[in-house]
Amino acid sequence: LSERAAGTPGASTWPVQALDDGWMSLIGAPEIADQWGVRQRYVAWAVSALVVLGIWAARRCRPVVGMSVASGALAVLAWACIIGSPLAHVLATPWYANGYRLLATLTVPLVVLAGAGVALLAGQGWPRVLAVAGVLGVVVVVPAVAVSATLGSRTYGAYSVLTPDDRAAFTWLGAHVTPGQRVLNDSHDGSMWMYPVAGVAPVFGPKSDLWLTPAWQDRWYLLHDAADVDQDPRARRVADELDVWYAFVGERVVYGEARQLTASELAGSGAWREVYRSGAAVVFQRVDG
Repeated sequence: LSERAAGTPGASTWPVQALDDGWMSLIGAPEIADQWGVRQRYVAWAVSALVVLGIWAARRCRPVVGMSVASGALAVLAWACIIGSPLAHVLATPWYANGYRLLATLTVPLVVLAGAGVALLAGQGWPRVLAVAGVLGVVVVVPAVAVSATLGSRTYGAYSVLTPDDRAAFTWLGAHVTPGQRVLNDSHDGSMWMYPVAGVAPVFGPKSDLWLTPAWQDRWYLLHDAADVDQDPRARRVADELDVWYAFVGERVVYGEARQLTASELAGSGAWREVYRSGAAVVFQRVDG
């Protein structure tokens, strides 16, 4: 999905345009239009019509009604998040407070509802309607699936920040980090996944509005002054309070972001020593007492 608004406050000055951009990206209109030489708006109209028909066709089916209501609620939450609503940002924390990621969760129910719309058209028994439904299926569904599969494979292969080497390092950390300890990590790499993968708590988990609060400023200070944790009283105090004795440097960072914690910086300091390496994923242990 496009992340032009990126779910940040003030990202869009026109709320309707923000939601429209999200919808167009969700159904793959830009990619399909580029590949097939048709207007994005035509693709959006076709998919929207099928979804509306699907809701109408299954209006008495409780699961579909529930799915429609839930989808609408997610869309509203995404819209509120995109335009910068503080409450929406808190509620959208599991999706990194990003409205476009929320919209991405609507992919599955939209496919079901669009399919119900096609079934409604097919059930009318009109040759022309069937022909139109068939054309829509070929023009919209087939290329959408092809484009989505290609983009998904390419994107996860090139930009995924969680790699097999990272997972191996998480497993090592899981065997050495004691309960209550946290691992210093770069918020731009895949280290936030160490908790679901190996049960290890990082200093920085999924992005949320908490990162902007005064209580979290000490964590940012430690991250950017980690190499001097043995000499800087503030960094040392924060490390002791969070019980940080290990640091992790991942193989990749989020596309377009700069590293905030580097292996060379930690290795060159007297405060850390390398204790594990898997490819480009490195674990350091704090050596100052």
